[in-house]
Amino acid sequence: MANFSNLYSRYYDLLYQDKDYLGEFQYVQNHIAAFAKIPVKSVLDIGCGTGKTLKLFKEAGYAVAGVDLSEGMLSAARQYLGQEEDLVCARAADFKFEKKFDVITSLFHVLSYQTENGELEKVFANAAQHLAEGGVFLFDFWYGPAVLSDLPTTRTKKLENAEIKVTRQTTPIMHYNDNIVEVNFDLAI
Repeated sequence: MANFSNLYSRYYDLLYQDKDYLGEFQYVQNHIAAFAKIPVKSVLDIGCGTGKTLKLFKEAGYAVAGVDLSEGMLSAARQYLGQEEDLVCARAADFKFEKKFDVITSLFHVLSYQTENGELEKVFANAAQHLAEGGVFLFDFWYGPAVLSDLPTTRTKKLENAEIKVTRQTTPIMHYNDNIVEVNFDLAI
């Protein structure tokens, strides 16, 4: 499984500036309220990226921690959150904390990067080890039948800010027999 390179992490927030983090956060908050059986004080985000979702949790008063496979993404998260502690570079199946969390999230299709059943089972087991009793693990993923009925296509996205212009071409390669969509990004900066 490939991870987001340090180069890609520098442009990640620009490329996803149109993502509705606040709307997603509110959706997650509603599910926490509906399903958590304990008062929620702490959140762990598996695949935390540059920390956009964690920042919303932190601003809402939660103690936050994050895991990401990309040191570049974590470097951006540390700067964005103003927090060094509890941001760990590790695979979703292998991270270790000496504490449990009331809520664990894994959003923006992080679980879809686990391409083998055994690896996915390890992620679930690791999340379970870190989840407080009565807590909630919330995640999303690409749903196979939906992917097959609305096949991914090659797309180009052009963005700029005051400092830079970025063009990203996204090229999917379907591996039907393995139930995998390989997604390749080419950046022109």
